[in-house]
Amino acid sequence: MTLAEAGAKVTLAMRRPPMDFQSHLRPVIVRDLTIMAQEKRLTLLTDTRVRRIEPQSVHLVRVPYEREGLLEGEDLGAIPNDFVFALLGHTADFELFARLGVPLAPDGLPVYDEETAETPVPGIYVAGSLSRANIILESRRRAVEIIARIRERLSSTAA
Repeated sequence: MTLAEAGAKVTLAMRRPPMDFQSHLRPVIVRDLTIMAQEKRLTLLTDTRVRRIEPQSVHLVRVPYEREGLLEGEDLGAIPNDFVFALLGHTADFELFARLGVPLAPDGLPVYDEETAETPVPGIYVAGSLSRANIILESRRRAVEIIARIRERLSSTAA
C-alpha cells in the first residue's frame, strides 16, 4: 500500500482474500486495502500464488487458499514488473524464498542488504516484518526509505 501511495503501479497478489476480523490482517489494513483496490490505486489479486519470477515479469496462478502449498490452478499468465517486494505480513510463505533462491539467515528470515533491502537475488527486496522491524510504524518508515533508494537508483540509471 505504501508503494501505491508513493505513485507506483502496484499489483498485490495475496494467498488469502482480505476480510474483516481475521487473523492474518488487521482491520485497518483490510479497510485501507479494500478502498485502494476499489479506487483502482492498486490491483488486488486474491487466492494467488507466484509460479515464477523472470527479469521483467511475474507468473501467477490462482489457487484457493484451502489448497495451500499447491501451484496448480488457473494460470493468470505473466504480469510485467520491474521489482518484486516480499511484503508477506506476519506469516510469510517461505517456500517462495526457497523457489527464488533467496537464502535465509539463522533466524529464519531472508538475507538482505541493510541499506538497500535487496536480497542476494537481484531485484528481490524485503520490507516489513521480514526486515526484522517489529513495529508497524517502523516497517512503514523503512518501506518509504526503500522506495526512495530505488527511485534514486532508477533515476541515475535513466540519466
